[in-house]
Amino acid sequence: MTATPVDLSATQYAAFAHQAETLEGIDLDVYAACERDWRVPVLGLGPANAPLCIFGRDPGRTEVERQHPFVGRGGQLLRAGLHRYRLGLSEAAPAPTFDEALAAGGDVFDLATIGVKQARFIKIVDLHNTTGKGGTAGFDLDAVAFGATRVLVLPLYPQYSASTTASSHDAVMKELQRWRVMPELRLINDYHENVEWLDAIEASIENHWDLHGRAEKILFSFHGLPQRFIRDGDPYAAQCEASAKHIATRLGLKDEQWQLTYQSRFGREPWLVPATDKTLESLGKQGLKTVDIICPGFAVDCLETLEEIKVENQEIFHKAGGDKLRYIAALNESPGHACALAHLIKRHCQGWA
Repeated sequence: MTATPVDLSATQYAAFAHQAETLEGIDLDVYAACERDWRVPVLGLGPANAPLCIFGRDPGRTEVERQHPFVGRGGQLLRAGLHRYRLGLSEAAPAPTFDEALAAGGDVFDLATIGVKQARFIKIVDLHNTTGKGGTAGFDLDAVAFGATRVLVLPLYPQYSASTTASSHDAVMKELQRWRVMPELRLINDYHENVEWLDAIEASIENHWDLHGRAEKILFSFHGLPQRFIRDGDPYAAQCEASAKHIATRLGLKDEQWQLTYQSRFGREPWLVPATDKTLESLGKQGLKTVDIICPGFAVDCLETLEEIKVENQEIFHKAGGDKLRYIAALNESPGHACALAHLIKRHCQGWA
């Protein structure tokens, strides 16, 4: 089935063009290279009444060039999965062509929530200590983008890994190569033992227990990595273990009441163990009926936590004899999370006026 773009009226196109003219940070270089009008939005593809809708953010270079959402690298991975699923193919099957992958999502509605491609700016947050009512310390956050003289980079990965934090730092350094004057630069590697962050995690779990009671066991599930990363010196596993132990100690848990696991295995090489799905299967067969699970390595919820952990692993646990797998949400936009990050930023900005 061929996907069709969303059909806008002339009035709607004019409204989007007017909105685009008021926006800052549009990546005009990409539009010029692709010979596309930056005032024309890249919005939707497929039927608006489809049973499945996939939301994305701003389009990338490929989306601008082809004037369709979800046709870049990430979108093609998603479409390739739909193609294999609908034809009953295994992951080992050859990747579909662009047109085959596009057709696979013909009855899916793809929607870009921002219709224009935005430039990727490095931002600095200047923290000025102020005193609020009642003597409470607060912050006046002033974000400055391109051309900043001081840059603090905080990747939202509590535990460091070369595959996540380091790759973010690499992207920063690549961006700064475009700058004529290099700014003063500080990079935050991790915050896996940060007191305020641990406070927020502890409060999140305690709040869950206040509302639902304690399960028989709680799993601290972290994103997995190939074991060779650890052999090569990556501190990720050690930092995950440290975070989990700190949280368990704060909650007063005995050893048999909690366990650390790793999720999202991919490929054939050995990954970190124990695996979350295998652990849940084993716990179900042992007769446990309720298990709480939280992913302390994720600052915000995403498809991996909401689909793989909350849905797929619930099915695994239930089929093995368990009853309820209760997912404890990531910190997301909670006040405790915001406070923890603010304290972390303030600490690393010390010495900067």
